[in-house]
Amino acid sequence: MLPLLVFLGVQLLEAVEVERRKKRLTPAQVWKRRVQLAMPAAALLVVATAAILPTGYFGPLSSRVRGLFLKHTRTGNPLVDSVAEHQ
Repeated sequence: MLPLLVFLGVQLLEAVEVERRKKRLTPAQVWKRRVQLAMPAAALLVVATAAILPTGYFGPLSSRVRGLFLKHTRTGNPLVDSVAEHQ
C-alpha cells in the first residue's frame, strides 16, 4: 500500500513539473501549485486512513521490526544470546 502512495505522490509532483514547463511558471508559482495539490491529497489520505483504521487493516509491527526496537533479554545460554544479538 505504501509504495502505491509514494508512486501517486511522485505523479502529483510530475504533473506540476509538466505544468511548469508548459506555462513557464516561476519557482514561487510552482511551490504554490504543489501546495494546492498536496493539501487535498493529504486530506484524502487522512479520511481514507480514518475509514480503514477501525477495520483492523493496520496490524501490529512484525517481530522483525519489533526486534529492532526492543533490547534482547538474556537467557543465560551464551550460544543463544550470541545468535539472538546478531539477528
